[in-house]
Amino acid sequence: MRSAVAYVIMFLVMVGFGGLGYWRGGLRLGLGLLPLVCATVLLWLFGGIAYRIDAFRNIGLVWPGLILMLLGLAAGYTGQFFLRRKLPKDRHQYDRIAGAAVGVFMAVVITWLGTVYYWVYQVSKQHDVSSTTTGLARTLNGGFVRWIPGVGNGSDAMMVLVDIASADEGVQQMVIADLGLDELRDLPEMQEVLNDAEIVDAIERMQNGNVFAFMTLQKHPLVLGLAENPDFMAAVERLSLKDIAESIRYAEEGGLRNEGDGDGGGEGGG
Repeated sequence: MRSAVAYVIMFLVMVGFGGLGYWRGGLRLGLGLLPLVCATVLLWLFGGIAYRIDAFRNIGLVWPGLILMLLGLAAGYTGQFFLRRKLPKDRHQYDRIAGAAVGVFMAVVITWLGTVYYWVYQVSKQHDVSSTTTGLARTLNGGFVRWIPGVGNGSDAMMVLVDIASADEGVQQMVIADLGLDELRDLPEMQEVLNDAEIVDAIERMQNGNVFAFMTLQKHPLVLGLAENPDFMAAVERLSLKDIAESIRYAEEGGLRNEGDGDGGGEGGG
């Protein structure tokens, strides 16, 4: 029943945004998305270069991307200002059909963001994730969102991060040990990070849903020092977040199989 409700809500959102697009027209609706498109493309094209520039990287882990996004938004709004004057007053039928298509596109992305947000909310509050939420998020990401240029890489990374965060703590610790990541705890830079009161407080506030705590964390000198440690960088290059998520998923599936075997054995023995 909950699964049916989730898909009904997605259908209603698609109908609503499709109707909005048909009413507004493709040119006007697309022009409204121009700043976001410019920001995404700019980050996609020059993100890797910006993160190699020390002047940008040293002011915070997220600032190179934010600077590029702000430049893209500025360019998009500038283009929007001049192009809006040239739009025809009449909306032709093909323009309305294109608008409906763009509206459905927006609805799918918004639905995906909503399911991921609810997924994160469940993890942060009770560590009990609805299979409907995760299933719908994975379906939309795998079938649509990940193929959007400039967005797909970020959506895949977001899904992987939530997979890791929603895993059982015991499974996380086991996978960390199996992959040799527990050795990173012995690094002096890691010890400084773990023992810093301001960092611990920021992490706790992030776990409670405070987004601004991450802005404090990502520019902390100790965090930046850890990110530039050669051993830490080697571990990051050796293992991607996807590798860690796959190891966690494999460990969880193995645990579920063992529980199933144990239950079966108990019934047989009785």
